Amino acid sequence: LLERLVTTRLKTGELFAGRFEILEEIGNGGMGMVYRALDRELGGQVAIKTLRPELVQDPGLVERFKTEIRLARQISDKNVVRTHDFGEKDGVYFLTMEYVEGITVRELIDTRGKLGVAPTLAIASQLAHSLVVAHEQGVIHRDIKPQNLLLDASGVLKVMDFGVARLADQSSQLTEVGMLVGTPSYMAPEQMMSESFDHRIDLYA
Repeated sequence: LLERLVTTRLKTGELFAGRFEILEEIGNGGMGMVYRALDRELGGQVAIKTLRPELVQDPGLVERFKTEIRLARQISDKNVVRTHDFGEKDGVYFLTMEYVEGITVRELIDTRGKLGVAPTLAIASQLAHSLVVAHEQGVIHRDIKPQNLLLDASGVLKVMDFGVARLADQSSQLTEVGMLVGTPSYMAPEQMMSESFDHRIDLYA
């Protein structure tokens, strides 16, 4: 079981999928690993998220996930991290996304403590705007939390992982191993109880 839950780690300097030079590991979460990489074909840096194997065991689920990613790719807004592509290499499924240099709201709170009114309103208003844009495209985030909110050096908020949480949300593999999908502290009751829900769960979070 433990072996199934391990995501293949990419090494610094490795050329992944014949195109992406791995520069460093920048994150490790419930969905998988995140890396900063150089796109040798187009130039510039991207973020690569490799998905945990247990999330992509069901071919039908992968196809539904691709549909969700196609929707997420249509979201073009300054407050949303842009999703570029979804692919597979040697059994490793991955997403490429816009790379944003900054800190998460979780890191900001952990560093500075309780935020004042002005920064809280600045963050909340940008987050609300991103949700409007996503929901208009029919995309529900499903895992809004401080860890998924990035702030760049100029204070612009960017929401990560639109379209990604749906994969875990529908994965029978996770249910079988007793994992609760999402972050309980931010989950709406209907989501926690695995009942039907809509875009309002993002507002609740």
